[in-house]
This record gives sequence, structure tokens and C-alpha cells, in this order.
Amino acid sequence: MFPAVTAILLLQLPLSVGTTADADCLFRRGSSVRTEGDVVIGAFLTLFTFFYLTSIVELEPSKDFYHPQFMSSNYQHVLALVFAVEEINRDPQLLPNITLGYEFHNVLHTHWRALESSLLLLTGQDEIPNYTCRREIMSVAVLTGASWEAAAQFGPVLELYRLPQLVFGSFNPRLSDKGRFPSLYQLAPKDTALALGMVSLMLHFGWTWVGLVIAEGQKGLQFLSDMRGEMERNGVCVAFVKTIPSVSASFVAATHDFLTRETPPVNVVAIYYDTDSQNGVNYHVGQQLVTWRVWVTNSQWHADIAGRNLILDSFHGTLIFSNHHEEISGFQKFIDTVNPSRYPEDNFLALYWFKSFGCSLSDSDCALKDCALNASLTWLPVNRFDPAMSDGSYNIYNAVYAVAHALQEMLCQQVQMQPGGKADMAVPSPWQLHPFLKNIQLQSPAGDQVNLDDARKLQAEYDIVNIWNLPEGLRLRVKTPRSVCSESCGPGFRKTLREGKAACCFDCAPCPENEITNDTDTEQCVRCPDHQYANTQHSCCLEKSVTFLAYEDPLGKALAATALSLTVLTAGVLGLFVKHRDTPIVKANNRGLSYTLLVSLAFCFLSSLLFIGHPNTATCVLRQTTFGAVFTVAVSTVLAKTVTVVLAFKVTTPGRRVRQLLVSGAPNSIIPICSLIQLTLCGIWMGTSPPFIDTDAHSEHGHIIILCNKGSLTAFYCVLGYLGSLALGSFTVAFLARNLPDTFNEAKYLTFSMLVFCSVWVTFLPVYHSTQGKAMVAMEVFSILASSAGLLGCIFAPKCYVILFRAQKNSLHRLKNKMHSRRVEMPPVVIVFFVLQPLFSDSNSDNEDCFLTRGTSVRQEGDVLYPGLPVGFDERKVQTLRLTAADTSCCLVPVRPMFNNYQNVLALIFAIKEINENPHLLPNLTLGYEFHNTLHSSWRTLESSLILLTGQYEMPNYTCRRGSASVVAMTGASWETAAQVGTLLELYRSPQISFGSYNPRLSDKGRFPSLYQMAPKDTALALGMVSLMLHFGWTWVGLVIAEGQKGLQFLSDMRGEMDRNGVCVAFVQMISSFYSMSYVLTTHDFLSRETSPVNVVAIYDDTDSRKDVNYHMGQQLVTWRVWVTNSQWHADMAGRNFILDSFHGTLMFSHHHKKISGFQNFLQTVNPSRYPEDNLLALYWFKSFGCSISDSDCALKDCALNASLTWLPVNRFDPAMSDGSYNIYNAVYAVAHALQEMLRQQVQTQPGGDWDAMVFSAWQMHPFLKKVQFYNPAGDQMSLDDTRKLEAEYDIVNFWNFPEGLRLRVMTPRSVCSESCGPGFRKTLREGRVPCCFDCTPCPENEITSDADMEQCVRCPDHTYSNTQRSRCLHKSVTFLAYEDPLGKALTAAALSLTVLTAGVLGLFVKHRDTPIVKANNRGLSYTLLVSLAFCFLCSLLFIGRPNTATCVLRQTTFGVVFTMAVSTVLAKTVTVVLAFKVTAPGRKARRLLVSGAPNSIIPICSLIQLTLCGIWMGTSPPFIDTDAHSEHGHVIIVCNKGSLTAFYCVLGYLGSLALGSFTVAFLARNLPDTFNEAKFLTFSMLVFCSVWVTFLPVYHSTRGKAMVAMEVFSILASGAGLLGCIFAPKCYIILLRPERNSLHSFRDKTHRGRTHLS
Repeated sequence: MFPAVTAILLLQLPLSVGTTADADCLFRRGSSVRTEGDVVIGAFLTLFTFFYLTSIVELEPSKDFYHPQFMSSNYQHVLALVFAVEEINRDPQLLPNITLGYEFHNVLHTHWRALESSLLLLTGQDEIPNYTCRREIMSVAVLTGASWEAAAQFGPVLELYRLPQLVFGSFNPRLSDKGRFPSLYQLAPKDTALALGMVSLMLHFGWTWVGLVIAEGQKGLQFLSDMRGEMERNGVCVAFVKTIPSVSASFVAATHDFLTRETPPVNVVAIYYDTDSQNGVNYHVGQQLVTWRVWVTNSQWHADIAGRNLILDSFHGTLIFSNHHEEISGFQKFIDTVNPSRYPEDNFLALYWFKSFGCSLSDSDCALKDCALNASLTWLPVNRFDPAMSDGSYNIYNAVYAVAHALQEMLCQQVQMQPGGKADMAVPSPWQLHPFLKNIQLQSPAGDQVNLDDARKLQAEYDIVNIWNLPEGLRLRVKTPRSVCSESCGPGFRKTLREGKAACCFDCAPCPENEITNDTDTEQCVRCPDHQYANTQHSCCLEKSVTFLAYEDPLGKALAATALSLTVLTAGVLGLFVKHRDTPIVKANNRGLSYTLLVSLAFCFLSSLLFIGHPNTATCVLRQTTFGAVFTVAVSTVLAKTVTVVLAFKVTTPGRRVRQLLVSGAPNSIIPICSLIQLTLCGIWMGTSPPFIDTDAHSEHGHIIILCNKGSLTAFYCVLGYLGSLALGSFTVAFLARNLPDTFNEAKYLTFSMLVFCSVWVTFLPVYHSTQGKAMVAMEVFSILASSAGLLGCIFAPKCYVILFRAQKNSLHRLKNKMHSRRVEMPPVVIVFFVLQPLFSDSNSDNEDCFLTRGTSVRQEGDVLYPGLPVGFDERKVQTLRLTAADTSCCLVPVRPMFNNYQNVLALIFAIKEINENPHLLPNLTLGYEFHNTLHSSWRTLESSLILLTGQYEMPNYTCRRGSASVVAMTGASWETAAQVGTLLELYRSPQISFGSYNPRLSDKGRFPSLYQMAPKDTALALGMVSLMLHFGWTWVGLVIAEGQKGLQFLSDMRGEMDRNGVCVAFVQMISSFYSMSYVLTTHDFLSRETSPVNVVAIYDDTDSRKDVNYHMGQQLVTWRVWVTNSQWHADMAGRNFILDSFHGTLMFSHHHKKISGFQNFLQTVNPSRYPEDNLLALYWFKSFGCSISDSDCALKDCALNASLTWLPVNRFDPAMSDGSYNIYNAVYAVAHALQEMLRQQVQTQPGGDWDAMVFSAWQMHPFLKKVQFYNPAGDQMSLDDTRKLEAEYDIVNFWNFPEGLRLRVMTPRSVCSESCGPGFRKTLREGRVPCCFDCTPCPENEITSDADMEQCVRCPDHTYSNTQRSRCLHKSVTFLAYEDPLGKALTAAALSLTVLTAGVLGLFVKHRDTPIVKANNRGLSYTLLVSLAFCFLCSLLFIGRPNTATCVLRQTTFGVVFTMAVSTVLAKTVTVVLAFKVTAPGRKARRLLVSGAPNSIIPICSLIQLTLCGIWMGTSPPFIDTDAHSEHGHVIIVCNKGSLTAFYCVLGYLGSLALGSFTVAFLARNLPDTFNEAKFLTFSMLVFCSVWVTFLPVYHSTRGKAMVAMEVFSILASGAGLLGCIFAPKCYIILLRPERNSLHSFRDKTHRGRTHLS
């Protein structure tokens, strides 16, 4: 990559230099500007920058090979500084008699240039830092930018003078650490609400699919973490995250691939940038991006769009979040007056004027000439110079005023303290300003409140600025774009997440029945309460209307009108009977019973009104009791009348005892007895479980039906069953007495009435159970009215007909004449019924002082030296403010050794020892080492670095050491160490190897060209921890993160992995990276509130100076939790309670590496006598093995004999090599291999190849370190090239601090907010809670969840069904009405039996074909009827078995044709009877019809019509095979779909019309006088036939699946059996059992006896 970048820059250089060649003299005039004053304020400003090629290619260090670039956009900072200073100097109220001056220096973000600028400001030169050559006044305060790099580079040098440093950039929380930056103040308001503001804007426009482009760095990572959190809370999805380098020349070459793959589907991109020197990079970015996107960014980011295509510009319409501030009065006028002649010392203004107003330069003095007349900065377009004050300029303006007010306050205090109130106007020292700056609080001239105390700062307010780069006059209508992965799911739909996609990518599924969503993008449909129902759009729940069978309903009106009409009719009949009470037809069958029956029927009709209207308790009770009682009276009255008839005919025989029963009125007692039994049953019902008011919210959509619950269904069916038994008894008695010879005998009418009554109530049962709600009540009312009307009509209609229209027949005289003319006995009739059912304390430092006074550095000489900066001591500082210029020191309290880091020293010594003993690696060279203690403070780190480089730290650029120079420096991995140590090491380009954990920021070769990292990449740690959580089922986890860039990066990665895997963040606690006394005081509240419900906490720390802090933290935590942490973090367990220890069972993620052979043996040999120069080892021995110290030479004595480090417990010294020690070991070998390769190459190029002549500098090792790749003695592959590094592998170490012999069984704890929802349940999120807090809702019918914690139930396909646990879908079994089913077997057996029976009857009739009873009514028609009935029974078999196309077609056609033939044959037989009796009159034309066989033609004519209907049906929409997956749970039923229901009902209707016609003709001819007249039997048969098919219709429509088919088969068999039984059973009875009646002689004798009886 680097050669390619070099080529690009070298190609671009001539063009760039060419454009600035004329301005070279301006650059040579210097990069600093100063205006004198009594007090001077300094500033570091970035006004031009360079591309340094030494950071790209391998060249010797040089500061002159650069490409300059002027940053005109930052020049407003200079103007704001000058304007504020001039404004204060003009103000007589502020700093009177004092003139402010200013100086500013251009600062570059490179190591040597930053140090140069700092020394130039402080001393006036940049060669010898501690010597000043300037005579003018030093600046009293310095204004700097906001970046962490600037603070790290300027801070250590400026802090030597405690010079106040005011940051004018955006607020940075890390700069608020007064332990690290005691002299730094920030002007900007807090900027922590930026993420919330951006997400609010996204929500305003409905953007849910947004890309993030984040500048690398701590603030960028913090913003990324905040942004992700806000987006997650508000349902906005991250489409992609792209990190861009802050400063890197290599980035120019990378722009061509920037955002080209991820962004095409994204319309909105949020950009966060926090560097003030990136305009060139922004230009390259903008050239590659797709145009017409929406960019949302912060005010620190903008694109230089000069010369860009104004229409196709990528950044049109950019929405910028800028800090809100009031306008500064006078600033615009000041800008108008600014020109180079007013400020001749300002080289930058002259350069700006030269570049902007067509000036030329004088060759003699580099003066401007030929410029535009009266030119002003306001002439420039806004994209070249924006006169509106930027955020940085506004903060500089306020910073100058803050320093001025602090100076005024300090001078006022000095005046008050001086004798006589006169102040010596000496220039104050910078450090004296600190107390006043800390407490300053002022109101700027613009009216905004300004304070430098971070604790009192307010949150920033934002202006959202919309940028459009359009020329004047061009208008453009722009619609707000949509940026979503999936369109919103509207009301009535729910979101169904797509597997493996982000939460914003989903499908929209309609809500199930009676569930709604009333908002967009709802994840769960909500079931409506029982009293509400979902509208058709499933968007809202509507209140169900309360309903019942009301009188106002059409159905209620019709039923009520019918009931009242029938009541009036009954009353009319009763009045008619009373009026004609003395006529024979009224008196004939006990007129008292007739009156009772009519009254009871009237009450039956009226009782139906109790079922109509709003139910209440009274009507609910009265409904059933009244119904039961009055119907019992009616039916028992019919029974009494029937018994009366029977007894009356038995009385005619003299001496019979029944006469006494008849005379005594015994039949009348049936009524009270039967009624009393029914009343008893009703009383028991009412006393145990009476009916009550209930509601039905499910039967009718959108209605709640108020109804009467019957209470006890058993009691209800007992009442109904008792009533049915009475009706069956009455029917039986009436049927047996139907043929008793009496003109006024009503036994026939009673039989018909009870047949109708029973038919109604038999039909009632299946239809009643197949209906719901109001229909059920209406069905009950209809049954009451129909059965009562049947009784009324069948019993009393014939009598009323005689009374009203045939009065002549209502006399005894007429009776005698009629009996004389009629001599025919009525044959018996048989009716058949079928009923379906990290070391230590500060106290004992006195004995240790002699060790510490011997020094904290160790050096072992060699041909080549390895220096190291391990953390060995920790200086606890308490800074004390003293108001004297000379005393700026700190008070130091006793040091404390950190022995847990001592293994790093041992690993360094062991590796060097191994290499020196290896004859194949660096032969004839001896490696040496030195190591120094380094501290995490600015001046101590600088001191350690200078000692390492020069051997002293007083004069940095002078060395006093005579030993071998170190070839490589090893340092820790922290960003602070790299920024502090690297700045000085880079002056010598000395290689620096970091042995700590991998840090991506240290891989930037533009900033750290001499730094190499030994550790493997550590980017998979978050994935590893989350995988562990998933393994144990932990979904509710707290995060404790050390602040800093790596901590924030880990937090961002961890949140991303947890989000993707469904693990919820219970809390996030940030802990300070640097030790301070204030932190110890706050540990008592650490994690005390958040962790109470959390059992698992993940801790990430990346600082090697936290061991004491860990101890304090651990003492406060609740015990017996699970801690998951990285290997850089551990707790010192010495002296702790091993049972109640908080950190028992800690799971540590440690880098996996192989065991180093010989290291354990080396540890056993280490002792102070072997390494006497090592003061740390002596101190360690003193503290660990009970030694004492000699007072004379501080030597150890009285130590344990043969003591070894391996004697110590693991918590004091762990002999297992740590990650840092392993990296140090490998780093030594890496340097050795690089040295060997470099020396080998020099030997090959030297004349004679003499090793002794080899001389090299440290910077020469870089090419070899970059390419080094080797296998260490343990077998692991090592490389210092970041591009070839592998991801780290981890060992998970479980830490338990138990004494030997103690055992403990520990169960893995659960850490969840809500227990998992098992299969059959779905997660329902709790409102306002995180996704891991939910309830478990059972899945609806036929929906399942097959895994735990599923958010959506999945509906089973039609061919499957859910099991009872709703955990899986089972395949539905394919079924049909098979011959193997019990029901199929029964129906088949019945069909075959009836077929055989029909064949038997046919055979019997053929055998007796010449007998009168066979011949009497056309035996040919009888044969036809029997054959057709046999086919009727057989056609039912087509409905049984697996359906296929043939059977589906044949079912309906065969059924229609054969039944038409049967019914038409019955019609022909009836017509034959009628014509036969009409032939008896001579000359009648009917004789010719009868003789010609005209009635027989009815059969083919009727059948032909039915065949025509069937043909039309089959030709248009024939039946076909279909499946029914819903009727039977767990079954898919194969059925025959009828195709056209209209055709089916036409066939059925035509058949019904034939049956009705046959019944009518037969009924009219039932009384024709002939012994063998079968008109009565035909009437009964057609009555049964019609009853069956009338019953069939409601039951057929109330059944599904196999039951529907079985119902059809049953109706075929029942109606066929009705015809067979009613017509042929009486004849077979005579033929087989009464053959004597099957003769003409018997007929004559019977007629003769009838005449005698009548006479």
C-alpha cells in the first residue's frame, strides 16, 4: 500500500507546488504572529498543514520534505481572537490601564512539529527546551484545539510551567480529568445529547434505516456507543458502520472503495467527525459518494465544495447539528475592515488575500500588489469564507473574555491585599490564574453564560443547519426521502422479523381473527377483550352491541306474531267447540279433554313469549318450568284422549270391567299424575341448579348476546326426555287405535298429531346443538310453536272443517246412512321411526526506603541493549496548590511496589538468557537489558523517557551516558504511554514494541511509524464473551467498562454482539482509567444499585495500574456473583476472606499460548544473590520471605533458606506466564531475529564480511522488524506486521480462591430478567422495558413455537395442526368415510341389509303375484318401486370409501335418478288408486286412462326431467375431489365438492316437489273404500320421507367433514327404509302371517260382518 500512496503523492506534488510556488516567500516569513501588550494570550491554531512523506516511505528523518496546504476555513479563529482582544482593549470597564496582546502559532498534528510549537511559545526557540532566549512577555494563557492528540502532545510541556490551557473545540469528557489535566479548561458546552438530537431528527422524518460514518478516536467511539443505544431504544436500525481514520495519508488512496458497497440501499447517512484538519480528505470522500443522499452530521465536519459541481454535489441538503449561540454584535463590521494593510504582521492574512483577490507578490520584499480595490472578506462566497461565527470561533471569543475577567478578578484581589490599596502592576505568573479561572462565571457580550467548571456546564443546544450549494435563482423542489429497510406495517398488521436480518427488516403479517394493531410497526397483535371485537381492517376494537332475541327484531316480531296468532286461533277453536258442544263430533271423544287440550295449547303458544325479550331472572326460571308444565299437560291430555277412545270401544262388549274405568273418568287422572311428575322434576331442577342470566360473546360477530343459561343441562334433558316419553306413549296408543270403527273416532288424528310432534322434537335436538346465540333461542321457540301447531292442526282442523263447512255430516242420521253405504274395513298401517343421536499497603515503608533510594532502574550491559518500561511502582500523589511562583512541586507519599508486574521483568531476563545461550541466534553478540519504572503522570513519563534516551532528564537533547545505546524500547499498550513516550522516542526513530494487548489505534503508521505491537488481534473478545453467555443461557448481563478508547470500542462491539444474539444489557458502568483518591472515596457506591437484580457482570479493563482500585471495588460488591472479565483485569486476593470473596468463580478470558519450556526451572533459580543489581527483586524477597535489612549497606539477611518464588501462593506470584510476559518473551525474540537478518545483510554488503565492523543505528532496524516472521521456541507463529496477525484464541480460566482441601459444589447461576418462554409460548415485551424483560403468552389455536423465547407464533400449514402443547405441527392424517371406520361399517351393513330385505320382499311379491293383495294396486309398479328402492340403498355405498372422480360424479346423479324413480313410482301408484275408484262410475273417461296404463308414464317423464337436471349439472360444474382441513382437528378429509350448489339444490328441490305431490295425492285418497287400498300406507310413507329430508337440511348444514357425508347416507337409508316399511310391511304381514285375509272370500265375509255390526 505504501509505495502506491507514495506514487500518488509524488504525482500530485508538482501540481500542488505549482499552485503555491508564488506564495513560498509568504511561507518562509514564518508561521507565528505576535502583537505585544501588557498581558499576552497565546493560541495554537491549525492554519496550514503538510503531508509528510517520511511517515509513508522509508526515509531518514526529515522535517523539510512536505507538501503545504493552507486551510482557509480555519482563519476565522484568528479573526475571533483579534476581535475579542481589540474589543476588550476598547472597554474602559474591563482591565483598565492594561493592554492585551496576542500571539498565535500554526500547529501541525505531527510529533516533532507539536513539540516544536510548544517550545517556541514557551522559550522563543525550539533547540534547547529548558533555555529561553525571548525578552518579551510570556503568554498568560494558551488557547488550543480539542483533540486528545493535542492535549497529549502539548500538555506535558505546558504543564511544566502550569500554564493555563483553554480548549476552544468541542467538549471532551476525557479532558475533564483534573488528575491528568489540572491546568486545562474547556469552553464548549457539554455535547452528550448529540446522539439523542440526531435520533430525534430521524424519528421526525421516519428514517429507520440509517448508515453511520464515524471518525476513529475515543469521541467517535463514544458517539457510536451513544448513537447505537439511542437508535436501539427508538427502533432505528444501523444499516452499516464505517470508521474513517482521523489523520492518515494512506486514506487518500482508500477513498475509492469508501462506502461503495454498503451504501446503495441507504438514503440517510449520519457522519460524526471531530478533527479540524480534514478538508482535503472530505473532498475525496465526497467525490466518491452517490449523490442525492441525506447527510446528517455535526458541526465539526464539513466538505470543501469550491469548484465542485453545484447540482451533482454529494452534500446537497446536508443537515448539520451546530451549537446554538447568539450573534456577536460588531463582528460582521470588523470582518469588513480586515485587510493586510491593517495587520501587516499577519502572514496568513496576506496569503489568504493573495489566494482570494488576484494579487501578485513583489520580488524584493514579498509584498502584495495589484489586489482588487477595497476588497473585503465578505466578498468571498460562503463556501470560501463564512462570515457567520463558527462554534470554534465563538468559543475562542468567550475564552479571551474568560481570561480577561479572571485577570481583572486577580488584580482586584491584589489591590485589596496591597498596603494602601495600590497594586504593583507586575505581569502575573500564569499559574496564579488557576483559582480565578476555576471559579469564573460570566455573561458574554452576546448574553450567553460562560463558565469553565465542567460540573456546572449545561447541555448544548443545537441549531440544525441545512446546506444547499445552488446559484441564485435556481429553485429545486426536494421531497424528504424515505430511508427504511422495509415499509412500515400499518394498522391491522404486525411485524414479522426476517431471519438473519436487522430489526428494521421485516415482513407485514395480517393480525389473526379478533386481534388488532392500532399503530404502525407493531410487533405483536393485541387480542380484543371479550366485550369488544376487531373491525374488518383489524385496526381497532369496537364495542360489541348487547343483543338478545328482542321483540323489535324481525325474527322476534315474526315469532311473537305467530305465537299470538296461534293463541287467538286456539281460542277461536275453543269458542267454536263450546258453541257446538252438543253436536256428535264434539261430544264423541270427551269434550272436557278437548277443552283442556285447547287451553293447554293456548298456554303453550303463550309460553314461547317468555323466550323473547330481554332475559331476566324471572323469565329465565319461568321459561323452562312453564314450557315443561304446559307441554306435559297438553301431551298427557292427548294420551288421555287416546286412552278414552280405546276404552270406549272396549266398553261395547257386555260385562267388561273397563266400562267402570270409562264411566268413572279414570283416563282424566292421567293429566294430573303426569303433570305432577313433571312439576317434581322442575322443582328439583330449580332447587339445585336453576337457570340464570348469562352472556355469549362469541356466537355472533360484534355482539354480546344476553341469554338464559339452563344451569343444569342434565335437568333440562330430564324434563325434555320425560316429555318425549309421554309423546312416544301417546303416539303408540293412538297408532294402535287408529282403525277402530267409528266415524267420529279421532285416533287417526291423534296419531298424525303425535307423529308431527315427535318429528319436530327429534329434529330439534341436532339443530339446537348446531346453533348458537339468538338462533338457538329462536330454534327453541320455533319448536314450541311448530309442535303445538301440529297438535292443534292435526287434531282439531278436521273437526272444525266438519263443523263449519260440512255441518250435515255432524249428525247421527248422516252417520247411519254413511255406515250403510260403506262396508270396507281400513287395513292396518305400520309406521317405523328412526331416531338419531495489583502490591500493597503504605504503612511499612520505613524499612523499604533503602531499597528505593538505590533507584528504580536496572541495567545489564551487552553488545545490544533492550530497554523496557514496565509498570513497577505506583506513586500516589496529593497535589497541593501554593500561591508562590517558585514552588510548583507535588507532595509524594510512600510508593508501593506492584509485584504482580514483576513477571514481565523475569520474562525479559529469561528470553535474553536463552538467546545468549543459543549458538545459532546472534552468535558473537551478547544481549543486554535495562528497565525503568514508569508512572502514569505527564512529567514522570517524560522523565523516564529522557533517562532512557540520554541517561538524565535535566537537558533532554544532551546525553551523559557512555554505555551501549538501547536498540529497541518495550512499552505497555496504553494510548497514554504511546502518546507520551512515543513523542520523544520518535525524535530518534527508535523502534518501540508494545507488549500489551492489541490496540487498533497504534496501528496507524502515520502517527506511530516506529511502533510495533506484539500481541495478536483482540477484536473477537466481545464475540467470545457473548458466546459464553449464550452457552450458559445468560440473557441479563451488566457491563463494567474502563473508560478510554479501547473500553468504548469494546462497549460498542459488546452491545452489537449482545443485540444480535438477544442478550440484554442490564446496566453500563464506566470506571475511571486513572487512579485518584477521589475514586477510592466513591467505590462504596460502586454497583450497589444497578447490580442487585443481575447475577452476571462482564468487566473490561485495559490499564495495568488498577490493582489497588480493584481491591477497593471488590470489597464492596455483593458476593456469589459470576464475573466475566479479560486477562488484563484481576483482583489481589491477599488477606481476603476466601469464603465470602466477591470474585469467586471469576471467568477470565486469557490469550491462549503454548507453554514456554524452561521458564519454571528459571523461576526456581531466581534470587537476589544471582541478580544483586535488581532492587525490585530484593524488595520482593524482603516482603515475601521474612528477611531483615542490614543497617549499614541495606543488604538482606535472615531470609528463608533456599527460598524460591515458586514457594509463594498463586495469588502472590503466579508462575504461569501471563499474556504480557509471553508478549515480552516473543518481542525479545522478534528483535533478535530482526538483528540477525540486518547483520547478515550488512555482512553480505561489507568488504570481507567482518562482523566486528558492523555499526548500526536503531532506526535502521525498521525494515527488518516490519518483515520479521518466525516461530518462537514454543512453536507459535509470530509477526509484527498488523496485516498478517491472526485473531487471538482464548482460554477461559475459572478462578477460585480456596484453601487446599475445601470442596464446594457450585451450580451455574441463572441471570435473566424473565424466565424463558418454552415451546408453545411467545414473548410479549413489557412496555418500556428492554427486550429481555417479557411475559410469556400461549400461542393461539393452530399456531406453534418450536423453540424457547420465540417472538412470534408460527401458524401451522393447512395440512398440519398444532399439538396440545403448541410446540410442533403434526401432519394431519388423511381420512374419509371409510368402510373400515365403525360408522362406515354400520352404514354399509345397514345399506346391504336393507338391499337384501328389499330383494326378499320382491321375491315374496313375485311368489305371491296372483294374490289379491299383490294384484290390487298394480303389481308392476310394486316391482318397479322395490327395484328402485334396492338401488337407493346401494347408491349409498357410493358415499362410503375413498372418493375419486368417478364416485364423486356418480354419487349425486345416481342418488337423484333412483330416488326420482322411487318417488315417481309412489306417485304413479297413488294416481292408479284414484283412477281405479273413479272408474266405478260407467262412462267415465278415467277408465280409458286406467286401461291404457297412463299412470305408468309418470315414471319415465319424471325421471327424464331429473336426468336433464343432472346432465346440466355435470356439463357446467360437476362434482370434484376436494379436501377439508378444518372440520376435524388433526385430519384432512377427502370429500367430494358438489361443484355447483345451485344444481345440487335444484335436484334436491325437484325431488322434494315430487315427494310433496305424492304426499298430497295420497292424503286425499286415504279414505277411499277398498280393502286393499294402499293410499293410507302411501300417505304415511311420504310423510316419513318428507320428515327425513326436512330434518336433513338443517342438520346437513350444521355438520362438517365425515359427519356431513354420514348424514347424507343416513338420510338416503332412512327415507328409503320409510318407503319400504310403510308401504310393504303391512302387505308382507298379511302374506306371511295372515294369509287367510289375502283372498276375495275373506274380503266378502268381512264385509258381511261389517254390515251386521252396523245394523
